[in-house]
Amino acid sequence: AKSLIENMLHTDEHIIQDEEIKVFVDSLADSAVVIGLRAWVSTDQYWATRWKLLEQIKLTFDEEGIEIPYNQLTVHMK
Repeated sequence: AKSLIENMLHTDEHIIQDEEIKVFVDSLADSAVVIGLRAWVSTDQYWATRWKLLEQIKLTFDEEGIEIPYNQLTVHMK
C-alpha cells in the first residue's frame, strides 16, 4: 500500500518533487493500519490535489484488492 501511494505522489504533476515526500505508518487502530503521507504542493493546488489523491488512492486500492475496513455492527433480532 505504501509503495502504491509513493508512486502516485512521485508521478503527480502538482507535487513538488524537489521537496521530501514521505509515506509512513501513522498509527495502529482497532482494525486498521493508518497510513499517513506528506508531500508539498503550491497553496492554490492544495485542495484539488488532496481530493484527487484521495480518490486515486481508493480506486487503486480497489484494483489491487486492498480492502479498507469500515466499522460494522451486526444486530441479531429475536
